[in-house]
Amino acid sequence: KRDFTLYLMSYHKFVEPPVVKNSDGTYTPNDPSLVCDEDVGVIYAPIGASYTHSFYESQNADVATNMRNWATLSDHLYYWLYETNFGHYMIPHDSWTTSVENLRFAYEWDADIVMIQGQHNQAYATGFTALKVYLNSVAGQNVNAMNDGGYQRAVNSFFANYYGKGGNEMQQLFEELQAWM
Repeated sequence: KRDFTLYLMSYHKFVEPPVVKNSDGTYTPNDPSLVCDEDVGVIYAPIGASYTHSFYESQNADVATNMRNWATLSDHLYYWLYETNFGHYMIPHDSWTTSVENLRFAYEWDADIVMIQGQHNQAYATGFTALKVYLNSVAGQNVNAMNDGGYQRAVNSFFANYYGKGGNEMQQLFEELQAWM
């Protein structure tokens, strides 16, 4: 007698939704019976996306299209996104600004849940992971908080409060690291 949503996973070889493109550029299900029931959702995990680019950029056009198309099949969308350099796990992944933009994209497509997988299983995560967590939490509460200089204000606040007296030096290190990447 509990209400719950059952999610199916769209991952690796199964990221493309079963839809067809119409002549007007819209998409519809291959078969009307493929539309999810009201208690069935989709976990879309685009592991092949370029997370150093936002879903608004051409490098992720296929990812954005798939996200939009899953929305034609289900009213319950769960996005499992990444901000980890899996190829070189101890090296930072330049996804500070793009994670914020990807949260905005998920908000625009009415995602129920967004999980951004970072370096969760390290006792001492690398690459200013705490900054990523902070920025994601600010944007997760209000994606528009990052507009009109909000991103830079959040970064400045993080360094001033997280590192205290060493905030200026750590922010300089971060900015140099990000420029290098």
